Amino acid sequence: MSLRCRGGLWMVDVSNPRRPQDAGCVSQDGYVHDAQCVIYQGPMQAYQGREVCFNYNEDALTIVDADRRSAPRQLSRTTYNGATYTHQGWLASDDYKYLLLDDELDEKDENGLAADGHTITYIVDSPVKAIDHNQYTLGGLSYQSTYGSGLRIVDVSSVNQDDSGALFREVGFFDVYPEDDAVTGEAAFNGAWSVYPYLKSGYLLVNSMERGVFSLKYRG
Repeated sequence: MSLRCRGGLWMVDVSNPRRPQDAGCVSQDGYVHDAQCVIYQGPMQAYQGREVCFNYNEDALTIVDADRRSAPRQLSRTTYNGATYTHQGWLASDDYKYLLLDDELDEKDENGLAADGHTITYIVDSPVKAIDHNQYTLGGLSYQSTYGSGLRIVDVSSVNQDDSGALFREVGFFDVYPEDDAVTGEAAFNGAWSVYPYLKSGYLLVNSMERGVFSLKYRG
């Protein structure tokens, strides 16, 4: 199946978990590392109520209309200065106007806006050096797993007011890899792998490559 999809987005019908069925795949732009699929309720009337997937394809963001899964249609393909490994991203707000994108290797390879080694989501810099991996948004906050600098929580609620990111601010962090603190961080593959902020309890789960899973509560 991965060969048929050329490493692209594979959609699987799991309505019957015991008998998952192939529902279609997106192969036009090759390998997809990560994706977010939503029932679109954004400003573009033509796609409201349709399933739209945001695919992170190594060197570009590809947006696909997947409402008809057997025949998905690519809507756009967007690259950017310094694209090194377009890894993951997440919609920044419930109005579907903006998303935040992670390039995993621009800090390590010192490309584009991340040439100084600081984690960057194109419009906001981290205060320390690290590689960004995954981020998920909830309630105007972006919960970011940034390898050696751990969990970073950034208030992105101002994105509709000012989409330059000038008003974004870091409101919390939890360091899961203190070994690199003496050198103010480094672009290396250590520390936080991912974060999950959607538990009903309000707890956050942070996966650490060296120390297992941390269960945290943000009280900001």
